[in-house]
Formats: sequence, structure tokens, C-alpha cells
Amino acid sequence: MADDAPNQPKEVAAAEPIFTFARFFEKVSPSKNVNVSDVCTPSIEVPRWKVLCASLVLTAFGADLWTISRYGSATPNWDEWGGLATELFVPYFDSTLSLQQMFAVHVEHRIFTTRVVSLALIAANGIWDPILQMIVNAAIHVALGVCILAMFRKYLDHRAFIAVTIFITLLVAIPYASESLLLDFNTHFYCVLLFGLIALNLVVRESGFTVLRLLGLVAATLSFLSLASGAFVFAVCAIVVIGKRLLGVENGWREIAVEFLLIACFVFALAVTPISLSSQVIGAHSFQEFIGAFLTKAGWPLSGNILGATFVNLPWLILVWRILRRPPSSASVCWAVFAIGLWNGLQFASLAYGRAGATIPGSRYLDICIFGLMINFAYAAVASDTLRKKLLLAGWVAVISAGLVYRAMNIPGELEQRHHLGVLHENNVRAFLATGSFLPGASPFDFSLPFPDPRLLAELLSDKRVQRFLPSNVQDAIIENSGAAQPSARRDRLGSVRDSLLRAGPFLFLTGLVLWFAVLFRSALNRRTVHGH
Repeated sequence: MADDAPNQPKEVAAAEPIFTFARFFEKVSPSKNVNVSDVCTPSIEVPRWKVLCASLVLTAFGADLWTISRYGSATPNWDEWGGLATELFVPYFDSTLSLQQMFAVHVEHRIFTTRVVSLALIAANGIWDPILQMIVNAAIHVALGVCILAMFRKYLDHRAFIAVTIFITLLVAIPYASESLLLDFNTHFYCVLLFGLIALNLVVRESGFTVLRLLGLVAATLSFLSLASGAFVFAVCAIVVIGKRLLGVENGWREIAVEFLLIACFVFALAVTPISLSSQVIGAHSFQEFIGAFLTKAGWPLSGNILGATFVNLPWLILVWRILRRPPSSASVCWAVFAIGLWNGLQFASLAYGRAGATIPGSRYLDICIFGLMINFAYAAVASDTLRKKLLLAGWVAVISAGLVYRAMNIPGELEQRHHLGVLHENNVRAFLATGSFLPGASPFDFSLPFPDPRLLAELLSDKRVQRFLPSNVQDAIIENSGAAQPSARRDRLGSVRDSLLRAGPFLFLTGLVLWFAVLFRSALNRRTVHGH
């Protein structure tokens, strides 16, 4: 690009595909005619933005790869056996996979995006490789952070952009939601957020039936086809479009037509989403239980009460008051932030309704909480245009950071426990494939088996149709049991790529840190030079 620095670092050049993706997402930024009420501030220069974005990508992706290489297990676990092995891979290898199966309900979700990614990987690799899909999931997670940066770039000056990038990098790199990172079956948890963000940013900031708005509807559909809570994207878009018209920001028959289209999409999504038996069992059984579960999610990483939830979402609540007091222009990022906050609240409500009674709440749901923190901080950085507001933001960040540090103290133990269970799962699967029996004492009650029903797991592992695509870490146990004269386990075609990426994790992480120190040093040097003059 013409406005890039002539000699940009190799690490920045290597991340050029990420920048191309971010530039496309950035096209939905407000038009040039933005008034003061839209809290617009000078944007950061492109070369500096690229370096900061590369720092995020290298640091966060490197940290995720490092975590996967240390704690990830290639042995399938729990829902992966039914959701992928029997429902997807067996029909695929039997050449009986239908389009209807790709969109079939799993619990109450469609998980279409997970099926597409899983199918593409096993087609390219030849056999099942959960580690490979974990790497793809990590890349999607990093892409979510890049999209948030692209969404706010034109509103932030250099120092504010650095602060937002650091905050997002930490939240993406630290595995608070370790289940999402270390289970290949959880692609849909990242896709629902990524496509939901894209959809809300495109639909609510456009007018009429533009190409970008239609692309937003496609993204909303993919969000719904990832998780059932993606259906709320249609509802939130309808609420914002109606609100803009009632507040006098938009008018005309096209907006009314868009409203009816969005409402119709939401009603259809609800109609095709069943209420699962598990939701009836572990869901909220009283209003008090529902409110308690809702506040626990909304108040993360602080306390699960009204005070904690209000403080965590204070930037968004202030934005709502500002919008009602003085509506911004139609293309303002404020509408997207309002929509995302409302969508997050509806996701918390759906979790409280369907999972309030879970004895072991999954950490994978924390990705929604972390997503809300990123958006809250990014908007607060945009709105902090005076010294007083910056001091208030610093206080908010200090309290949130204390909560994040407290929550992070449990992560090492969770990772070690997951690694320990992964070793037990592999040993038990290998033992059964080699001898026809699990190890003595193996039981689903202590999670030493990778499936809750030992009988069904034994049937799966005995099925020749399943054995043909099992991961490479257990393939040689099948060969040993077959009594072949010269056993040779089937090798995965992308194994070398996977191993190279995992080995590169620490290097990428450290390279990202070096870029961070360079950026901060350069920023401090420039500030000192300016003050010297």
C-alpha cells in the first residue's frame, strides 16, 4: 500500500492476510461527515496500526499455540464422539452425508460452522485431528480481536489504540475459557461471536438494502447456524433499526421493509430451534435462580450481583443514556456498540434460562463475557475525550483488572487438570483398541473415560467405520491389535504443518512481545521528544 512504511518488519508483512480481512471489515466505518456527538477522535496512522495489529496476532496466536501444545489432547472427548464421529465423519466416509445432516440440530444448536470446519480438516488431513481444529479455533478467536480493533480504529488516537490493543491481546491470549481453546468441537463458540459482531456492525450502521447490509444478514445467519443464541442477532438488529427510525435518525419505506425482514428472520429462527431436554433439566426453575445466573455472567469477572454487573457494563449503560439523550448519526459506531451490548445481554439471559442449574458450568461460556469486556473497554476509550473521563476509565480498568487477575489464578490448575484427563483418555482409548477393555478403574464418574457411557464408547471404538479415521495418536493401537506383521499407523497428511505451528508458538509469542516493547518504547520516545520541544 502506498501509505505503508517503506521497510515494515517481516512479522508485519507476514500478517498481511489479517490486515486485508480487517480492511474489509473496516469499510463499514462511519462516513466522513461525522459530528461531535459521535465521539470521533483522530485515527491512528496505517503503518502504526499494522504493527500494533501484528503484535496482537503474534502474541495472542502464539500464546494459544503454546497452550495447545502443552495441554491439548488429540483424543476426542465427550460431545465430539457423537457430534462429529457418528453424525458427521461416518456418513462422510460412507459417502452418505446429506445437506440435511449438515444443518441437523445438536441439542438445540445447528453447529453448521463447526461441521464445515471439521469436514474440511478431515478431508484435507485424511483422519481426525482434534489438535488441528484447536489451532483453527485459535485463529478464529484472534480474528475476532482483530475485527474489534478494525471497528474502532478510526475513532482512536495512537495512545488510546495502544491501550485497547493491549487489553484485547491479554483477553485473547490468557485462556480464561480453556474449554473453547482445548476442545476442537467448540468452533461454534467462536463463530457465533465473530459472525454476530460482523452482522451487527454491518446491519445497524447501514441504510436501506445495501450490499453491506445484505452481507450482514448472511453473517447473522451464520451466527445463528453456529449457536442458537445467534438468533438474537436478528432481533437486536430489528430493535436498533426501529429505534433509529423512532428517534428520527432514519426514515423511509426501505427501513420499514428491513424491520419486517429482520423480525421474520428472528421468528423463523425461533420456530426451528427446539427446547432440549437438557435445558429443561439444568435450566432455571425459578425467577430468582434465573436472575442469579444472569448476574453471574453479566458481572464477570467481578461479583455476580447487581452492583458487579452494573459496574462491568457501565460504559455500555452510559452509551444507552447518551443515545437516548442525543442520537448519533446513522453510521456511528455507537449504534453497533449499543447493539452488541444488547445482544450480549440476551445471550446472558438465554444461558441463565437454559444452563442455570448446571453443576459444573462450562468455561466455554466465558467467551461471551470476555467479548463484552472488549467492547465495553473499546467504547470507553473512544468516549474518554477529557482528563476527567480518562481518570474514571483508569479506575474502571483497575477494578476490572483486579477481577481478571483473581480469575486467572485458577487457570493453571484448570489447564493441568485438563492435561491430566487428556492423558487418561488417551491411555484408556489405546487400551481398549489394543485389548478390548478399558484400564482397571476407568469410569465416566471421575472423567477418566472420554465419554459418559462406557458401553456406547466401547461400541464406537469397536466400529470399523470409526476406527478408520481415529486420530494418529491411537491408530497404532489398532494396528497392534490386528496382528499385522509390519504395523504402520496411518499418518495424517497435515501432521507436519500442525507440529510446525505448535513448535512455532513460543517463537511467535516472544516475537509479539518484542514488537510490543518496540511500540511502547517508540511511543514513549516520541512523547518525550514532543514534550522536549
